[in-house]
Amino acid sequence: MQHALPSKPNLDHMKREARYLLHGLLTRESSELRRFYSIDPLAGASRPNLADAQYVIAREHGFTSWRKMEAQMKQPSGTFQISWDSLR
Repeated sequence: MQHALPSKPNLDHMKREARYLLHGLLTRESSELRRFYSIDPLAGASRPNLADAQYVIAREHGFTSWRKMEAQMKQPSGTFQISWDSLR
């Protein structure tokens, strides 16, 4: 499921969300596993790590990677816009 970023996105909040998701994956929580496999149905060959959780968070917000989402969020306030390049 895709979520819109808040009007004032907070990278620290996204990092905490990724850690929370990772904890849920490692403890096999069904809701977190559903989130994970809905983004990457072929995942699960190895133990999930923080990069996997970050990828899920980024994809849920419409970005192709955590790095692209992070770069977009670090733009000065008032200039935040999703560009077509961030979605590729």
